[in-house]
Amino acid sequence: LFPYYGWHLYLYGMPDGSHYIPFMSQRLWATSTVEEQRKCYLSLAVVLAFLISFITFFGSLSSFAYYYLGPYVIFGWWLVTVTYLQHHDHKTLVYTDEDWTFVTGAFETIDRTYGFGIDELHHHMSDGHVAHHLFFTKIPHYHLP
Repeated sequence: LFPYYGWHLYLYGMPDGSHYIPFMSQRLWATSTVEEQRKCYLSLAVVLAFLISFITFFGSLSSFAYYYLGPYVIFGWWLVTVTYLQHHDHKTLVYTDEDWTFVTGAFETIDRTYGFGIDELHHHMSDGHVAHHLFFTKIPHYHLP
């Protein structure tokens, strides 16, 4: 069940802080500027306005659920599943904070090939995942304290 609700828990604030409301007490927002907080509030207002417009245009919550919530839940499931598969394997080692480095962490990620055109659809993010961690170390939320 976790793949269905994991993405939503992450966005709503677990474990690092809400991606929708900038609470300064949360790790995600602890060092943010006022400008970043304003951008967060603005993006939240735009998304809420879109959702209200969507419901108003289609005239029912069932249409909203069918066209928006259904695909959103499937997207969340896919994102959590792919992320889990990229970072977990029966051979994956877990390092302590003293032993962990970007390179050791990068080599513990997994390149996975899905076939059936899925790798092309994902711009090869799954079958080139180790390189992604080796050469792009400024990834948001990467090895948070």
